[in-house]
Amino acid sequence: MAEVLYHDILSIILSWMSLQDRISFGLTNKSLFKTATTIKSSKDHFKFCLSKIRHQRSCIESPFFYHIGSMYFKKCNIIKTYYATDTIQEDVVDHQWFPFITEILQHKSGLPNLNKVSFKYNVLDDRQIKIIMSLITNIPSLTDLDFEGNYMRVEGCRAISKCLKDHTYIQTLCLKNNMIRNQGMRELFDGGGMKNITSLNLQNAWIQEDGIQAMSDALIKYKHNILSFSIESNHIRHAPCMNKIIQNCPFLHTLNICKNPFSPETLCTILEALLNAKSIRTLILGDNDFDTKSVHPLCRLIRESCIKTLPIEDIIWPSEHMKVVISDAIISNSTITSHL
Repeated sequence: MAEVLYHDILSIILSWMSLQDRISFGLTNKSLFKTATTIKSSKDHFKFCLSKIRHQRSCIESPFFYHIGSMYFKKCNIIKTYYATDTIQEDVVDHQWFPFITEILQHKSGLPNLNKVSFKYNVLDDRQIKIIMSLITNIPSLTDLDFEGNYMRVEGCRAISKCLKDHTYIQTLCLKNNMIRNQGMRELFDGGGMKNITSLNLQNAWIQEDGIQAMSDALIKYKHNILSFSIESNHIRHAPCMNKIIQNCPFLHTLNICKNPFSPETLCTILEALLNAKSIRTLILGDNDFDTKSVHPLCRLIRESCIKTLPIEDIIWPSEHMKVVISDAIISNSTITSHL
């Protein structure tokens, strides 16, 4: 990877731009000096420099960032892991920048080290997600994919599943804050496309019982390697299949199920399944409504499991007595880090 001094990048950028361009982007010598002195001219690769430039909004607006970024890549062709991780994130709220995203991903020969792509809060719809996924198949080094906070629905889920069947290197997938719903879950898990995912975040994805059942069925049919799984803030109440999900993820070490309207029976099912899940190390249960029936298996879990981290300060306890009982159980297990 070639390394470029920050002030060298500024010099290259200025050489490309006309005086009118500089004025329209607010790039006076004074503002450039202010930016350079704020960030300091330290030796680093383009990832650091341009992501820092982006945050100097008083001097350089995001349109400028995309403009110079495109030109720089065409001229220098030095591309590493930075693309969407540090740049195409949160700022692409206007669809006029979508062609720039696809242009970047098409630089197949210039992406030998790209391992993370983050499209957080870019208001991408299913059509655009399908285009992105068709391009991602050209990047064999990619392991981490983040679509948090977009307009993904059924077609987007289908495109991801199709891509994952061919692109077996992707291991981390974040679909948090999307309209996945039950049909989207069926599309994601249909055909075993998710079997190589080790970290899956489905927080606030509008999932209900049928969606969880679709995941459970796929885990039984195909061998999966999920290590970390979050279904926080969904709409799951009666889900007896949760025990099958836990049983069929033998290496699962992190589970986040907080902020779901679980019935007491479902909570008991989950806790009893976790008693036999020896791999679990982090369990997040907060903001679930426990009754006296579910408190007992939770006590057993605390005393007998291998869990190391159990944040339960947000749990709604049925009584002060039950809170004391749980507190005593935590004290009895010195290996657990928890807060009441």
